[in-house]
Amino acid sequence: MGYIFSVGSGVADSIFGICEAPIRSILDSRGEAYEKKSMLGEFFSMETSDNAMDAFTGMTGMNGFLPVGENGEYPADYMEEGYQKIFVYETFKDSFAISAEAMADGKALDLKQKPTGFIKGWHRTRETFGAALYGGAINGQSSITFGGKKFGIL
Repeated sequence: MGYIFSVGSGVADSIFGICEAPIRSILDSRGEAYEKKSMLGEFFSMETSDNAMDAFTGMTGMNGFLPVGENGEYPADYMEEGYQKIFVYETFKDSFAISAEAMADGKALDLKQKPTGFIKGWHRTRETFGAALYGGAINGQSSITFGGKKFGIL
């Protein structure tokens, strides 16, 4: 999971600098704990890509050997594309903010609860999405709708 940590308007740089490290630490440690518990890697191939989309293809099998008799010619065999699947990747986004007033008032509760809730939300969404894909596949569906978008399964 990647995240962008930025200074919003009205947040003093000195306060931001003090709070940045603890908030990043919460995000990193909570994220690692959830990754260890996730079962998605057991059910899905978890690949990464730097592309906006990728195409995967499969090849048919060859026809096999044929009887040609003594000193017969070797028949030419071939393979052809059997299927093509194009993956167009989606980006899942969310955000949270901690106000300058909360930091000025020293509301440490906001500084811990919001990053923790953010990480829980990411992993809950990730697991729910994986479960929806898996459940759709078990039920023989060719696609599911998640967050208002249609995702192909097969």
